[in-house]
Amino acid sequence: MSVLKRFSFFILPPIFQGVLSLIILPLTTNILGPREYGIFAFASSLAAFGTVIASMGASYVTAAHYQISDVSERKHIVMSVLFTGFFLSIVFSVVILLLWPFFASHWAVFREVSRRIVFISLSSMVLGIPWIFVTDMLMLEGKASRFAYVQIAQSVASFLATIGALYLFHLDIFSLFIGQFVAGFIAAMGSIKTFL
Repeated sequence: MSVLKRFSFFILPPIFQGVLSLIILPLTTNILGPREYGIFAFASSLAAFGTVIASMGASYVTAAHYQISDVSERKHIVMSVLFTGFFLSIVFSVVILLLWPFFASHWAVFREVSRRIVFISLSSMVLGIPWIFVTDMLMLEGKASRFAYVQIAQSVASFLATIGALYLFHLDIFSLFIGQFVAGFIAAMGSIKTFL
């Protein structure tokens, strides 16, 4: 695959995501307001922090060792990175969920966010962990088309899930988190397909 074609596969998903974001924003803000978006941003930033903890150093390990390894070593690298990522993301999630009542009793901002919302957001994070490592592998192996396919599928599925949950099922703020969860699920499925 030529460099230009590979580059276009990596640039296409962000453009597609940007267009869907421009479409979804007026549709969701028609029903949801600043409070709901603030809660979504707070819970999402918590999940993003968990992602950083769970993936710490994995890209460096993959970049440094993946391409120079044989097939059995690559499997060992992948399994080690995945196990560590899952373990850290699950430990982070459990600690946050256990401490949530304490946080809520001391800080008002935590009272605004229910444990159910935090659970959905953290579950989305755990589901998305394999995709972080798979994107490194796909880039190293030059499989830009698979990267683009999964990223676009995530965007479309998240868009449809959010709009469906908001307008068909009237789930209000949960719609945003359902869209996030569906994106995590698609990422997990894309990762599994890559490993098979």
